[in-house]
Amino acid sequence: MIKEFAVKIYLRIFRGFFTAFSFTLQKQKTVFVTSFADNSVYVMNALKDRVPSEEIVVLKDNKLTVTPNTFSDYKVYIFNDAKKPFEFIRSVYHLATCRIIFIDNYFGFLAGMPNHKKQFVIQLWHAAGAIKKFGLEDKQVKLRKPTALERFQYAYDQVDYTVIGSDRRGELFMDAFKTTKKQLLKTGIPRTDFFLNDLDMQKAKKKVINRYPFIKDKKVILYAPTFRDGRLSRRRLRMDYKKIKQAIDDDYILLVKFHPRLNKAFTADVLPGFVYDVSAHKNVNELLTVVDLLITDYSSLPFEFSLLKRPMVFYVPDLNRYSKSRGLWEPLKETVPGTIAKNTSELIEAINHASVDQKEFAAFNLRWNKYSDGQSSNDLINIFYH
Repeated sequence: MIKEFAVKIYLRIFRGFFTAFSFTLQKQKTVFVTSFADNSVYVMNALKDRVPSEEIVVLKDNKLTVTPNTFSDYKVYIFNDAKKPFEFIRSVYHLATCRIIFIDNYFGFLAGMPNHKKQFVIQLWHAAGAIKKFGLEDKQVKLRKPTALERFQYAYDQVDYTVIGSDRRGELFMDAFKTTKKQLLKTGIPRTDFFLNDLDMQKAKKKVINRYPFIKDKKVILYAPTFRDGRLSRRRLRMDYKKIKQAIDDDYILLVKFHPRLNKAFTADVLPGFVYDVSAHKNVNELLTVVDLLITDYSSLPFEFSLLKRPMVFYVPDLNRYSKSRGLWEPLKETVPGTIAKNTSELIEAINHASVDQKEFAAFNLRWNKYSDGQSSNDLINIFYH
């Protein structure tokens, strides 16, 4: 009750400022509201190169941490920090006076925007595909009060267009956000441009090896699990590192990268010479350039990593519980291009027999990356900027 009341007050304040600022002359300006950065960064950099006269403003989630130079060319404000009210007001001003707003997540402030807004709002989202349910299909969301569900739908309805990399991705958005087919932009996912650019990949790989020289001449396994609802401060892994080390090739090393939403005060248990915690590395795309085998669970990483056509293993000891509590779009075995392991023994077996089924990967990429051709960022700019 208290939370709902606080949200109601926040939205009234937001709408009041937004309405007042909307009488100001609209500027040749684009605003990026970001909580994950990757897709937004690719689009804003393409926009800066293609339309240098456009003013670019970044409204950053206060929980988002990026490398120091990520937004160095742009005006940056934190829009959701209660300790920075003036940045909040400046953020609302920029939202009310721009032409186009790019977002990469669900943002509650959208429920405070009037229906007669003058801007185009474009949903980039932050992943190329999805295993776990989200939006109105998330089982946890369905438990919320009717007033909250109405607010969520109002916010979803503020989005004019949604970027997709495949028709299947579009189907998920239509289910999760009640998006219509006319609102789907088949330009591909901007962050996938990186994986289809050999020069960028080579530069990133060199950068990663320089930062972590211990990976040179090693076979690299990356373990990158997603977060669990209600467990954002816990990094307990049901994985026997010592048993794995003893059972697999000596040439392997294991990198562990926790989801960025987890409490950064926690670190992985490490084994010298085998397990290394790389959670502090902000750019996961860079890390993927050196990875020979990806171990994950319900994360969206496989949808990008599949473009590299390297083996994956899905380590899901909590599959039954997670499926019931969060919900999966489809049975996992029908979705992923790799082996499913539910305990350490099965994981070891999967690592030792890891391989790539070319037909399986081709079908997976057709289903999820059909429109991602290496020019997604430029194709998006071509639609909205002339």
